[in-house]
Amino acid sequence: LRRHATGMPVDDATLDKLLPGDGDDGSEVGKLMIAYPLAVRMLLGNLFRPRSGRVSSLLTRTKCARLLALAVLAAERAANEETGDEKELDEEARATAEEQAKGMFLTGSQMCELVENMMSFSVTSDMNNQDPNPSAGVRLSILALKSAPIAQGVVIWARELVFGPDFVTATSYPSLSSSILSLIRVIALQHPFTRPTVLEIALVFLKHSNSEISYQKTTELKEQCLRLLLFLLANGEVASVLGSLTSRLKQQGASEIDASLVRYFVGNLLDVIQPPYSVLMGQSLHAFLAAPRCIEALGSDYFQAEKKAKLRKLVKDLKISDHRLPI
Repeated sequence: LRRHATGMPVDDATLDKLLPGDGDDGSEVGKLMIAYPLAVRMLLGNLFRPRSGRVSSLLTRTKCARLLALAVLAAERAANEETGDEKELDEEARATAEEQAKGMFLTGSQMCELVENMMSFSVTSDMNNQDPNPSAGVRLSILALKSAPIAQGVVIWARELVFGPDFVTATSYPSLSSSILSLIRVIALQHPFTRPTVLEIALVFLKHSNSEISYQKTTELKEQCLRLLLFLLANGEVASVLGSLTSRLKQQGASEIDASLVRYFVGNLLDVIQPPYSVLMGQSLHAFLAAPRCIEALGSDYFQAEKKAKLRKLVKDLKISDHRLPI
């Protein structure tokens, strides 16, 4: 388990050793899986990593999905024991639950494979969507919203895809990127544990550069990234979002966030945040606003007087005293 969790390709022989035999309900295997989170992540990777990183054999995929299903059942049982709800499933009910979980993993893997080869795909934030013929993107959204393990698999897929060397030069990049950003946003809303990875994905989008794409389209994508960062900030990721942006603004030669994007981010930030403000917010925002490139961008006449007035009030409310700030 440890060896394969570090990235070694998994094979059928290894999976066969882990799978329960006849007459075994798999509960001990499930406990073993949840005792090794990296192994669970490895199995998710085999199902969800994009393109060549995904296991191609349907048989191997099914074995991975079954092990993950056993892990889900074991985790649910452990959670029920902690809350005192120790209702035991009979053999038939357990087998049904296992098949349902396994089917969700296989479907989620298949939907990722479908949408990564599209120009774009639709996303929904309604996990109770009743569309009788949902598109691949909608099906993937619903699965990820309903299931935390599927959500984890999808953000693994998204991260691996956007970090890939060929993604930014693909013909589908402009439209597919917008769909991916929409998908990870709805997932991050439902599943807080995915937010650090979603932040990582948004930041790498800011670094992307493609000379074949118009300046307008590039700006639209980066503004969508910044709106995602604002969403994360508003949902508790204050230090990580502002800290990451501050580091980017202080880097010499880093040009992925130009002055207009800084003004866009701050202008929208002023509309999002509301008192009471935490000490952490004050410290993080002070460091961000004091970055030289931020000072330059906000000191420009392009930053509206109305926004400057809001910024001035915010700085006063946070009791930030810094003569360098353009207020």
